[in-house]
Amino acid sequence: MQRTTRSPTPRPINLVLDWDGTITIKDTMLAFGTMAQNRDVRLGKKPTGTDMFAEFGKAWMDDYSKHEQSYIPKPVDRKTIAEESAWLKSLSDVEARSAERVERSGFFTGLNRDDVQSASKSLVHSGQAALRPGWEELFLQDQSALINEDNPRFANNVSILSVNWSEAFIRATLKNAVWFHNLDKELHQTFNELDIAANEIDGLMSPDGNSGRLIDPSRAVIRTSFDKLQNFTYRKDHFNIYVGDSTTDLDCLLAADLGICIRDDPMSSSSKALAETLARLGYEVPDVSSLAMSDEEANSSTNLCWAESFDEILVNLGMLERKSRAPSKAT
Repeated sequence: MQRTTRSPTPRPINLVLDWDGTITIKDTMLAFGTMAQNRDVRLGKKPTGTDMFAEFGKAWMDDYSKHEQSYIPKPVDRKTIAEESAWLKSLSDVEARSAERVERSGFFTGLNRDDVQSASKSLVHSGQAALRPGWEELFLQDQSALINEDNPRFANNVSILSVNWSEAFIRATLKNAVWFHNLDKELHQTFNELDIAANEIDGLMSPDGNSGRLIDPSRAVIRTSFDKLQNFTYRKDHFNIYVGDSTTDLDCLLAADLGICIRDDPMSSSSKALAETLARLGYEVPDVSSLAMSDEEANSSTNLCWAESFDEILVNLGMLERKSRAPSKAT
């Protein structure tokens, strides 16, 4: 990618967010075990969903380990983005086998919208689906404060891009969090209309629920960093920011005008893997506040920084808007 000429005024921001480990503090994939439990209770069956889903996780890890052991070049020998991106793309075989395994089991058969809603609600109330500090303010920006006064035709845009298996689950969790925390009801409408690119369980919204097939054939399959990049909407007239926490986000973080790596203290395993990968590839990743303090740094060639919360990102929006005056990437 090459950069275009410098923009004289700030461009509107296109903010694309990962879900698990980014908007949420912890991974929420185990929620699907809870959904299956709810379905079993509703149908009068013995609940086995959580244990069964854990077995899928173990099988995935076995496949991943075998693939990692046989893959060449090894991590220590991967020094370029092209080599690392090829490795991440190769994981599509591991993910495909996992999806086929879940589908063959019939794990999601009969799962419907009500099961998703009830599981989402219980996870929000229990704190298992806790959202990262500042999340509500971040999404409110989509409606008000970040509208570009210099060019009012272009409002800022916020969207989600995730390898999670259910768009419906993501949307339900955000809406349940609004009610649980007694937040601005405008957010509820925002989440009804929010652009969420994620997988979806086939037939989830039908009266009979899932037929047994895992993926809705009418939707894009998003399982790897490569898949995410193919579904990353880079807006030419915007300042494109991508926020993620793991190596699954690597290609999008580097393709954006600014990539923000979410890091907790201490770092989660996924954040640590991303940090180690970027260091191995020769990338320096300053924290967002230090980037904001230095105009020289803000205009440097790096397009990466890290933050621990959305509050930190919001506090430094002035820097991000200054940075949006810098040249944009273009294909």
